[in-house]
Amino acid sequence: MVEANKDGEEFIRLTECQKKDLMSQIHIHALKVPKQRCHALLHVLVNHLFDRPRMKKVELCPGEEDVRLVLLREGLKVQDLANCRYVPSKDAPERTIQALVEEEKFEVVEHTLSIGYDHMSSVEVLKRLMPSGVETPSSFESIGHIAHLNLKSDALPYKYLIGQVILDKNPKIKTVVNKIGTITSEYRVFDMEVLAGVDETVTEVRQHGMRFRLDFRKVYWNSRLEAEHTRLIRAWVKPKEIVVDAMAGIGPFAIPAAKQNSVVYANDLNPDSYKWLVENSKINKVSVHSYCEDGREFLKKAAGGTLCHDAGAWQPFHHVIMNLPATAIEFLDALNGSFDESLWKSHNLPLVHVYSFLPATETYADLQKRIEHHLGGPLDDTPHFHVVRDVAPGKAMICSTFRVPRNVAFPQTSNKKAKLME
Repeated sequence: MVEANKDGEEFIRLTECQKKDLMSQIHIHALKVPKQRCHALLHVLVNHLFDRPRMKKVELCPGEEDVRLVLLREGLKVQDLANCRYVPSKDAPERTIQALVEEEKFEVVEHTLSIGYDHMSSVEVLKRLMPSGVETPSSFESIGHIAHLNLKSDALPYKYLIGQVILDKNPKIKTVVNKIGTITSEYRVFDMEVLAGVDETVTEVRQHGMRFRLDFRKVYWNSRLEAEHTRLIRAWVKPKEIVVDAMAGIGPFAIPAAKQNSVVYANDLNPDSYKWLVENSKINKVSVHSYCEDGREFLKKAAGGTLCHDAGAWQPFHHVIMNLPATAIEFLDALNGSFDESLWKSHNLPLVHVYSFLPATETYADLQKRIEHHLGGPLDDTPHFHVVRDVAPGKAMICSTFRVPRNVAFPQTSNKKAKLME
């Protein structure tokens, strides 16, 4: 069904007639077996069986009460059975379905099934309903009960159809949203529209035994960074070490660190992120010293020992986390000359874990130059570079880890170094 919005743009919605038009028949092969053998065969042949939503893998055999049809996967031909291998039991060697058929004298028969909308995957439905050449979404980011899409322009006339299909085919999804535009807000949030389901963007995500509540419309969250959230803490942060998280969001680094008994000072400029950071600390029963202020000022106060807190005497910290890939490197200037030498003279300066984007046209050496430029001086050693993920063709997200150099950290040394670089 075609509808038009107030601007005259036309959109296509899913109708019951379209669902009925998807009805069709498919032809597959099945094993004709004694009904008492079904349970065992379903277990050992699981990788070779028919698999569609709301459809059985075993059907009655008309006119034969003690016989059942064990349905084989679509596209499997009789000649393929000699190459379909399975393991009959824990310590038994592999064998083929063809050998099973011959040994137990099973009959391989053709079988016809009727399938419709309820039995098809979202990808299958969308390929049938959308014009050839229009890219259909094959996956989406899941944030609790929310499915997050980033549709291309040619798919936008079908956005409500796409949203409804995804909602129908994913029982855990209650809301489908589409990203509008790019992230331009200093809070890292983007405009979105609800395509299907309830208009509710407060949700809960679970990662490695921890719970995170958030309003997806008002804070930044990326489920694809789940592995990175735990990798950084497990690889670098030891229990009881002190962590300063300057762009903490709702706490995906801060809370895992606090969970392993690290002391955590976490900050985010976005008041909504701060709200959920505090809430998530309570939910996960951890102590996180939370702040809502400018990242530069937060870092300067932390380095200089003037950060207000309720954790007793200020202690030098071991790690700085800066997860704002688009601009975090620019905040490194906050570390230049900000360290109080009387607090740090007998301590190692902290390790910095700063996230950034690296285009294919740049090298790690180029990235190090960018870091040194904003830091205001050379590093003592080459940073440790970790590729987090590819965010686009020819563009990677990188975590760079290095120790703050003493010739940059302290005011007098830093000023001398700045003059030499002029």
